[in-house]
Amino acid sequence: MTQQLLDIFLRMGMTGLFVTMAFEGLSIPFPGIFVALTYGYLFKPGLTKLPLIALEMSLVYTMASFIPYLIGLKLEQKIKKRFQNKIQKAQNWFRIYGECSIALTRPFGVGNYISYVAGISKIKWWKYGLLTLVGIYPWSFATLFLGLIYKGEITQITEQLQAHREDIYLGLIIIIVVYACIVFVLNHNQETKV
Repeated sequence: MTQQLLDIFLRMGMTGLFVTMAFEGLSIPFPGIFVALTYGYLFKPGLTKLPLIALEMSLVYTMASFIPYLIGLKLEQKIKKRFQNKIQKAQNWFRIYGECSIALTRPFGVGNYISYVAGISKIKWWKYGLLTLVGIYPWSFATLFLGLIYKGEITQITEQLQAHREDIYLGLIIIIVVYACIVFVLNHNQETKV
């Protein structure tokens, strides 16, 4: 089965990678991380081409993510009723971390729903696009790079991610807490000046 998937990816070329990123941007449940890892292995982009391919991936993702953003913008009330729990999680991120949560959540599952929340919240389109691009680029680069250095051993990568899952989560929590503290201090300083 794995070899058949690799053959399909080889036949599709880079188009398959960009289609994958479009699916991810459209908020369609899809194992994009494994596809991107596989492309890193199959096409061996090299360290000079890697940043450009990651940028192209990120641009495709960002353009596709405007569809759920526009859906959120136009169908605000209907979406809130239909996906209340998932939208609520994304809105909690939004309340805590503000507009930067668009960038912070992109590598995670809630990042798919933040597009709708950004639309519902009527975030300016250019700010939404910029934050999405900034948030998804490191993910794009990292998945290609991991596929390149692990030479396609997807099971090995998965095992490593699982083995260090707690460390990864802890690191992300620390980053988020530090960011939240900085935002709190800056907001508090502005309020005391007024």
